[in-house]
Amino acid sequence: MSRIKTGGRVAGTPNKVTIEIRSALSIALSGELERLPETLAELEPQARVDAVIKLCKYLVPPMAAIASKLADEHDYQPDRYTKGLKPAFDLDLL
Repeated sequence: MSRIKTGGRVAGTPNKVTIEIRSALSIALSGELERLPETLAELEPQARVDAVIKLCKYLVPPMAAIASKLADEHDYQPDRYTKGLKPAFDLDLL
C-alpha cells in the first residue's frame, strides 16, 4: 500500500543546510582564489603542473568519447590512398 505525501519540501526546493554550506565555502575559498597565482608560483614545477591539471577539471567541461562509424559505413581503406607515395624525407636517417 503506497502512502500519499502530505508534507515536506516540494520537489526542486533547495535544502537550507546545503545552501548555507555552499555559501560558507564560497566565502572561505574566494580569498584562496585571489592568492592562487602566488601560491602556484611558490610550488616546484612538477607540483605546479599537478595542481593545474587537478584544477582544470573545474574549469574545462569533460569531453565525451565519440565513436566513429566512418570506417564501417564507407569502406575506409587508408592504404588505397597512400600506396605509391614517396616519403618526404629519408626514414633511414632517423
